[in-house]
Amino acid sequence: MDKRGWILGMAAALALALLSLLTSITSEAQLTGEADTLLTTRLSVNKLLNTGTAWAGLPILAGWMVRRPLGAAAIGVVSCPTALVTHYGLGQVVGIFEPEIWASNRYWFAFALVLGAPLGLVGSLAHRAGVLGLLARLTAPLGATLEPFVLQMFAQPDGQVAELPLLAHATTVLRGIEGAASPLTAQRQTATIASYGPALIGGESGGSIASADSGTTLRIVIDTSSPSSTLTSHAHSSM
Repeated sequence: MDKRGWILGMAAALALALLSLLTSITSEAQLTGEADTLLTTRLSVNKLLNTGTAWAGLPILAGWMVRRPLGAAAIGVVSCPTALVTHYGLGQVVGIFEPEIWASNRYWFAFALVLGAPLGLVGSLAHRAGVLGLLARLTAPLGATLEPFVLQMFAQPDGQVAELPLLAHATTVLRGIEGAASPLTAQRQTATIASYGPALIGGESGGSIASADSGTTLRIVIDTSSPSSTLTSHAHSSM
């Protein structure tokens, strides 16, 4: 059992529960219009923390921290209900939520129990190389990008633009695009380095690539003494 991964995963669950609750608290100054900037910021952050992507991303993150498939599936099932119970329980204690909050949000608990294990496995698969790992790493970013459009978050029922949460929804889309671009860029860089494999001359821990045009030899050294190999390169001119 990966104790460190479990601690970090459950800490993420509690952090999401508490932050989403704290951003639901409205002060008197916000109600009277004396703190409009704070009100706008609070509502925008609250929108971000209460998106489906944020809560679905929790078991993915927790599974990624635990790494092993079985443990990732288990923490996926545990993390979301823990966050929900903490969020609604504390909210009821401090008077933000009414007792009916449990029944009205029972579908969230159902989703957490059904989808927790698969999403936790997605987090575990995100560590893998290849297409499967790439798809796993793209799951949360693509969800963040598509959610505002699928749920029509940019428009009110009457077709008017929702001004207040617009920034939050736009931020969700931009962060999703950024998150999707990151693994794609990393995949491309890995493929570029791998394409030089046949030209390497040397043993398992290093090799060199000679350039006929410039007379420069690029020596690549890979440190295989640790699980996370370090790759360094040195250029030497023969002219």
